[in-house]
Amino acid sequence: MSIYHKRDVVKGEAIYTAALAVGKQPDNLPNEFVFDHVPKVLVYQITHTGDYQHLGNVWTTLYTMERNKEIKCNKSVKPFEVYENSPEQVSKAQLLTTVCFPVI
Repeated sequence: MSIYHKRDVVKGEAIYTAALAVGKQPDNLPNEFVFDHVPKVLVYQITHTGDYQHLGNVWTTLYTMERNKEIKCNKSVKPFEVYENSPEQVSKAQLLTTVCFPVI
């Protein structure tokens, strides 16, 4: 998964954390890694099927829904993506990515 702290679509820049879901903190976690958690939160999600390069369409949809007050985002938890499969397992056309916006 990836947690997005800041996205600038115009500049094509993002500050994010690449993460792995684990059940408990590993005993041998390297010093340069951080163990944290995403709190239980209600999310509005859209699952995208296809190449990662088209994920911007999902993000645009969700930001538009927020601006139009169709959803009210929980600003204390950052939006995130969950990668349901891997390009090592399936073709680009079969990739599944769920984009989650925490909501109130």
